[in-house]
Amino acid sequence: MSEAAWKAEKERIAQRNEETRKAGKKERETQERERADRKRTAAAARDEAARANRKARQTKAREA
Repeated sequence: MSEAAWKAEKERIAQRNEETRKAGKKERETQERERADRKRTAAAARDEAARANRKARQTKAREA
C-alpha cells in the first residue's frame, strides 16, 4: 500500500470513527432525555395518587 493510499485509508477510518462517536452520543442523549421524561411522569403520577389518598382519608375522617 502506498503512503498516499495508507493516509487516505487512515483518514477514512478516522472519519468513520468520528461519525460513530457522534451517533452514539446522540443516541445516549436521546435515551437519557426519554428516561428523565419517564421519571417525571412517574413522579407526577405518584404525587397525584398521594393527593388523592390524602383527600380520601380526609373525607373519610369527616364522615366518621
